Amino acid sequence: RSVWAGVLAVGVVFGLADVKPIPAIIVAQALNGVLLPFVAVFLLFCVNDRRLMTKNGLNGAPANAVLGAVVAVAVMLGVNNVAKALVAAFDLEPPGEGRLLFWSVCLAMAGGWPVWRRARELRQKPQI
Repeated sequence: RSVWAGVLAVGVVFGLADVKPIPAIIVAQALNGVLLPFVAVFLLFCVNDRRLMTKNGLNGAPANAVLGAVVAVAVMLGVNNVAKALVAAFDLEPPGEGRLLFWSVCLAMAGGWPVWRRARELRQKPQI
């Protein structure tokens, strides 16, 4: 209830001050696009860490494949959100969908190898 009341209060203050919320929404969208992939990778690390999960709680290969796909989609959504925020903030010409997809896949693949290696390391560490 406190979060709900805080959001309502901020909305009322913005409304009474006659402040346009669009720039704040654009910044929030860009931040979400940047944070979402990091949160997905953090989750991948957590469910593969023997120190945090019991042996029965560790992800198996199928679950890791699905979570890897979720991380890749999070990267793609993040690139898309950041691109949209930059276009809106700086009044730029929007890039084509093909170009966004290309850069998203490149980032997901470039980050995929180190993330996969780290998840494997965490799975092999002995429990404390």
